[in-house]
Formats: sequence, structure tokens, C-alpha cells
Amino acid sequence: MSLPIYINNKDFTDVFEYTKRSEIVRRVQGKNNGVSMAGEDIYDDLANKYDLQTSTKPVRPERLTELWAELMYPPATVSYYSFLRDMWVTQEMRVENLNAVLGLLKKMGDEIIIGNISIYFRQK
Repeated sequence: MSLPIYINNKDFTDVFEYTKRSEIVRRVQGKNNGVSMAGEDIYDDLANKYDLQTSTKPVRPERLTELWAELMYPPATVSYYSFLRDMWVTQEMRVENLNAVLGLLKKMGDEIIIGNISIYFRQK
């Protein structure tokens, strides 16, 4: 099973691992946090941002090159199903903390397979 994920209106569902997809809520706060004279906390919440952490399946280098071409010039328009919001979302995101050093290289006959690359999408 896998849920669709689109980057710049191109389907990359076959590239991302369904079980290694997680959404993280990030609070954006202003500089007016503090404590009132009555001792109550004052929060200056400006917005909630939703970041997406994913991992790739083992894929051929050509397919990974197509993905990199979409991620090289941020922001990317990412469409996916959000479990936290229980709806399909489309949002502008940029890639941060790209971890390709620990990619899995496996020789399959005469074909190289690359996988397990962590990609962290941060909402703009």
C-alpha cells in the first residue's frame, strides 16, 4: 500500500516509502512570549507549519535523478495526504537536512539500486 505524493505535479509515489512518512507540526512564534504581571504565560503563536519527513524506497538512479531535478530549486509544490489534518494538502515546501550519505547501494545483476535516503520537507 502507498499513498500518492506529488512534487511539482509529478507523481513520485513509487519513490517514497509509505511506512517511513511522518508529519511534524512546527509552531512559529513571535517575540512577544513571556509572563504577565499576574503570572500567566503569554504565547505569541503566529502559525502552525507542517513539515514532512520521508524516506525513499530502493529505486534506480534514473528515477532518483528525476526527483533531484524537482528538489534542486526550492520551493517545491508538494501534494500528499495529511493524517494530522485528515485531508489532502498542497503546500510550498523546501528540502532541508537531505541525507544521501547513508544511501543503500546494492548490486542487482548489472543494475545499481539506491534507497533509504531521508528527505525532510519544511513548509515555507
